[in-house]
Amino acid sequence: MTYYFSVKNGLALKEKIDELTAQGVSRESIILISHQKERAKELAEALNISKMGPTEHGYIKSFRNIFLSREEEIKNIFIHLI
Repeated sequence: MTYYFSVKNGLALKEKIDELTAQGVSRESIILISHQKERAKELAEALNISKMGPTEHGYIKSFRNIFLSREEEIKNIFIHLI
């Protein structure tokens, strides 16, 4: 089963991850998607979770996203997840 959550900041993200792991969700199955790529990388590393990258999204799609805005890139990531 797949769940999607939106949080306002890093603290809210940490709390949500703690809640999910307490329910038995593994950290490896939690994927972070953010409008700010560098911040997403920092948070994913600090909280020991995954972030959507070429491996999960596909190299061809990731290469195509170079030419898109960040909003279009995120939209394509969500379409891929469905």
